[in-house]
Amino acid sequence: MLSHIISANDKVFLSSFWQSLFRKLGTKLHFSTSYHTQSDGQIERVNQCLETYLRCTCSDRPKDWCNWLALAEFWYNTNYHSSIKMSPFEALKGYRAPQLAFSAHLKDLNSDSSDILQQTLKVTQVLKGNL
Repeated sequence: MLSHIISANDKVFLSSFWQSLFRKLGTKLHFSTSYHTQSDGQIERVNQCLETYLRCTCSDRPKDWCNWLALAEFWYNTNYHSSIKMSPFEALKGYRAPQLAFSAHLKDLNSDSSDILQQTLKVTQVLKGNL
């Protein structure tokens, strides 16, 4: 069981129910403040990585960032993490994630999925250009 949790100063975690539950579990609740929101460095680092990925992916179309969240999540979870000496995907599943290879299969897809994959290939080219 966790010895402590650092949480935002959210009313959900400030409620007597959650405080009572965590006290009975032996878990201490620590709250960040609005002046020190970087209390949980691990989450801040994840957010920084995802923000950088989305900036690179969406630099030419910034309003489309939400369309790329699933791919950003896949990218993050399949990248090597030095702290665990493998990717989070591999740590969870026990095997390496399959590589995404789109271009070879484009002709076998219906038009909607083909359009999505064409857009993904365009983004890949933008990413390569930003490296």
